[in-house]
Amino acid sequence: MALLNDRDRQTLESSLPKWNLRGERLSAQFRFETAREAIAAIVEIGILAEAHGHHPNLSWVYNRIDIELWTHDEGGLTELDTKLAHAIENALRKRTSSDS
Repeated sequence: MALLNDRDRQTLESSLPKWNLRGERLSAQFRFETAREAIAAIVEIGILAEAHGHHPNLSWVYNRIDIELWTHDEGGLTELDTKLAHAIENALRKRTSSDS
């Protein structure tokens, strides 16, 4: 799978405004009302990751989840990362608190 080109990266940045593009990694932070809601979101992310055959780095602290995506085998960002980021964004949109 090919790495994203400059045009793909610009499209990615504009279509996922909550996500940060740093070098060859795509990251986002989501906040929830409670730790329980954050845990439920982690489970949902896990299900999405399995369905996409692509697994993000996750960090959880109480009501906050930090997500980092990149395609390890390719050494950077690919379409796999784009698709999973959009799926996560859509799934978590209704779950997150207003300040995330």
